[in-house]
Amino acid sequence: MTTHEMLALLKQRTKVADETKRLNELWSAYRWAVKRIYNSSDGPKLLSTVGLELAALTGTTKTYDLAAAVKAANGGDFLGVKKLWVKLPSDTRFVPMEPADSNEPDFVNADSDPAANLTVAQGHPVQYDVINFAQARFAPALPATAVVRIDVFRIAPPPGLDESSDLESSSDLDKEPVVGQELPAIFHEAMVWKATAQLFHGLDDVREAIDERRATGELDEAIYMAKRNQSPTVTQPFRPRRRRFI
Repeated sequence: MTTHEMLALLKQRTKVADETKRLNELWSAYRWAVKRIYNSSDGPKLLSTVGLELAALTGTTKTYDLAAAVKAANGGDFLGVKKLWVKLPSDTRFVPMEPADSNEPDFVNADSDPAANLTVAQGHPVQYDVINFAQARFAPALPATAVVRIDVFRIAPPPGLDESSDLESSSDLDKEPVVGQELPAIFHEAMVWKATAQLFHGLDDVREAIDERRATGELDEAIYMAKRNQSPTVTQPFRPRRRRFI
């Protein structure tokens, strides 16, 4: 569903005419859905963005703010690293970096140069450790013009327009969700029911409770279906029918 379609459903179910209020509750429901999905079994797989190339490094880099780089590249809130890749200036392709503990002797040795005399990666492997969820530390340091690529778990920007846009004239409201960057349509019904429940908060406790349960049920169903759709398909091998001789 587009954002316009979701807002229309909210208006039909709640009779709330204030579109800005409906949109705000829809954004809140979006964040609710993402958190519930991420905390479910195998849920992070449903929220992963792969192959996101970050801006080329402007200087020699030992530490790197992944959350800020991801937000600048594609928006959204950072949840965690799935995999890091790097293309050094001499490379023609991206090579996976090796996750490591920054307390290990090899990492400490490569990381011990003073800032004024950093040893720069000339080849692979390049090790990395993620500290405080989103701060990457490289050993050895990455040179200028190197490009980092990331497979990441993140909360994408909410559907529709950003807060600075004009609600009435924005064409963003009619855009279909981008699968892999936003929640696909399979989760939209749960979002709408959650936003419906929130719009009834303080006005109708019975409707709020009913719609809250409906939202949770719809989200559980969507998570179950999404996991089935992303699992490998197992097919039975072809077996010719046995001939029967009479």
